[in-house]
Order: sequence, then structure tokens, then C-alpha cells
Amino acid sequence: MKGPSVEVIASTVCARKPFRSPHRGDQDQGSEMARLIEFAGRACYNSYDKGRDSAAFHAHLRAVDHLSVIEHASLSFHISGISRGCSHELVRHRVGVAISQRSTRYVDESESEWCWHPALLKIWIQEEGVAAFQQQARALYRGLVEKLEPKVGRKQARGAARGVLGNALSTELVYTCNLRALRHIIALRATDAADAEIRLLAVAMHAAALPYCPEWLSDFEEYPAVDGIGVCLRSKDGRQD
Repeated sequence: MKGPSVEVIASTVCARKPFRSPHRGDQDQGSEMARLIEFAGRACYNSYDKGRDSAAFHAHLRAVDHLSVIEHASLSFHISGISRGCSHELVRHRVGVAISQRSTRYVDESESEWCWHPALLKIWIQEEGVAAFQQQARALYRGLVEKLEPKVGRKQARGAARGVLGNALSTELVYTCNLRALRHIIALRATDAADAEIRLLAVAMHAAALPYCPEWLSDFEEYPAVDGIGVCLRSKDGRQD
């Protein structure tokens, strides 16, 4: 019930040695991911040691929509504290991503946490019926597994019984995406139009990723959500990549 937890557990590192020009000291600068992006872009234009500095070069790539180069950089997130309903929305973003999610067939979910929608928490936080419903569902799940396992095996029993646990069941996953995919997720999911739970997740993903590539993520700014649940993000220049 604490909301999504997001941790970056891996990020792209540029193995190329820093470019050192006797004439230019303002290129090949910035974060590891930005250096890789700059290298990919300059490989297209053969523009090291001439032209724009690093900051201006990134701005130019964005201005002309040369966004294929940011697909070389990626981040891996460990995401927990979200419902399976929320994860079903997240995994709709399939291009440029890799997903490894906790299995409800292999994992005993009888004592797992539930992640209620943030809108429900506003009115149900004091409701005893919520906890009672959760306990009833857990008991039903355990009873079904106990009866089915001798007949069909553990995995089939859990697979059959998990249906009673519902979309609020807590889950965790490792979610890897390239920078272009991440910007797309933020642009679509960190807005008023998005469901509040995945909005909180998208905002948390942005916050976790920002230190790793501020050159391509610092253009998002916060604004209050109209429903009062958290904040939203939008690009300062109004673009949606």
C-alpha cells in the first residue's frame, strides 16, 4: 500500500575512452549514456573535433528528431509495490523492452501483499471490509491449492487458484528499456489521462532514471494532477517523443 518502488539496477556504460582533442575540449562530455548517444550521432555525421559542443549536439538531435541514436542507451529497473493490474498496462509497452516478472505459478501467493489502487485508498483506508476481503481471498486461494495439488500438481494448482486473488495482487519485475522507449512511457503514462497507479509508477521511473542521463530526461517538468493523486510530467517544450 506504499506505492511503487523503483530502483535502477543496471545502465548502459560507454566503454569507449573519452575523446581528447587538442582543439576541442567541449565534446564527448556528460553522463555515460549521453557519451554513447553522442558517439552514435557523430558517427552518422563524422563530426568529432568540429561543429557543436556536446550540449548543443544533443539539442540538435532532439530538434531534428534523430532519436534512433538514443535507443543504444538503456536502463534496467527493479519494480515492486505495484498491482498485477498495473503491470498489465506496463507490459503493453513492448518495443525496445525486456521483461522478467514474478510468476504466480511458481510462487506461493497466499501471503503476498495487495496493492490497492490509490483512488481506493482515499476512501477505503479505514474500511475493515478491505482487510476482510483480502483475508477471505487468501483463504480461498490456500484451500483451492490444497485440494487441487494432489490431483494436478503444484504449478497447475497455483495457476488455477490465482484467479481468486484479483488484479490488486502485488507483483515485482525487472524491466529493461532503451531511452527512447522510456521517454515514450513517461510521455503517455505520467499524465492526467493515465490511470493513477501507472502514473505514480511512470513518475517514479523518471525520478530513478534522471541521474543516469539528465541530458535526455531533464526536459520533463512536474504539474499537479487534476484528480489530486500525485503529480504529472510533461516535456517543457510540449513535445511527445
